[in-house]
Amino acid sequence: MSKITSLKGLEAIKRLVIVVGCQRSGTTLLGQVIGAQPGCVLIDEFEGLYPWFHAVADQMPDAQMLTAKLIAQAREKYGDFARRFVEHGAGLDAAVETLVLKAPNLTFEAAKVAGLGLPVYVIYPVRDPRAVVASMLRLKNINFVENQRRFLQGHPKLITDYQSAFGVIDDDTSPLWKRAAKVWMIKSDLAQIFVDQALPLLQFTYEDFVAAPFEWTDKIRTYCNLNGAGAACAHQGVYIGKGPGGTDRQRPVDAISLRHWQQDLSADLAANILAASQPVATRFGYDG
Repeated sequence: MSKITSLKGLEAIKRLVIVVGCQRSGTTLLGQVIGAQPGCVLIDEFEGLYPWFHAVADQMPDAQMLTAKLIAQAREKYGDFARRFVEHGAGLDAAVETLVLKAPNLTFEAAKVAGLGLPVYVIYPVRDPRAVVASMLRLKNINFVENQRRFLQGHPKLITDYQSAFGVIDDDTSPLWKRAAKVWMIKSDLAQIFVDQALPLLQFTYEDFVAAPFEWTDKIRTYCNLNGAGAACAHQGVYIGKGPGGTDRQRPVDAISLRHWQQDLSADLAANILAASQPVATRFGYDG
């Protein structure tokens, strides 16, 4: 029995889908699209995901208590909760076989993810670094750079592997845009640590997904071995309320935000962000 299915309320779970990558790269949208599929339940960061994950991975005694809280929180965002959760108590309906974790900070935790004892499918979106940095700078109530510095400090090997980039992140005198660009560079470049753990991984750009959401949703559903037809990109009809970062859960997929960064950044700053994001930016086609 896996570390997850040993927990009351999660006995029917057969697979885990984890959405990782850099914050502001489409992880919220991808989590919602996948979590809207029949037989899936989405767990978001602010629902206690990280404490729960570490309690489960490390087999801590509070794992069951955190599981009950996690399920109760997840239930609140589903308008069609009766098809996914038991009527009374903290448990998932027996038809729910897939747990979807929207968890960009688990980008650093490939080994622990691999140790959960369930089939795991990793979804790894990447977004234009200029758009990501502009979004980080715009959301002044969240200190993205400091948060990621703290996570990286818990992974000495990554600091060694990305010594130059981390040196910028760790330098409080360096411009915030440059530190944020280095966060993007590291967190968009960690696919190999999942491959090294023999975990299936699907990586694509946020721009490609937004350009063809139905096609990409079908690809994701096939890749994750999700059964059933239906929801596709109609996640806006499944959820209620607000998601991470104040996201409107009922907003459909659209391309309106793809070029917002052009309004937020001067031409010189956009070029500097792109330069600071190399060589990873060019590898994903962000080269002009």
